Amino acid sequence: TPDTTYGTGGRQELAIPFIATTDRGINRAVRQPDGKILLAGFDNADGFVMRFNEDGSLDPTFSGDGVHRPNISQ
Repeated sequence: TPDTTYGTGGRQELAIPFIATTDRGINRAVRQPDGKILLAGFDNADGFVMRFNEDGSLDPTFSGDGVHRPNISQ
């Protein structure tokens, strides 16, 4: 059952700053004890991690804008 207090009607859509148009995806998601949500994935064979607040907005306290692109390959 969607949590209707999250985003709009339980759903949040964001423009994720992908580089590639085809080789990309989200591999893992986890909710932290403080309620924030981490997503990990890949884009153009490079990794990225995103952190969201409980309301579905990007967490700017994480890497300055909510998105971290470590220098790793998948």
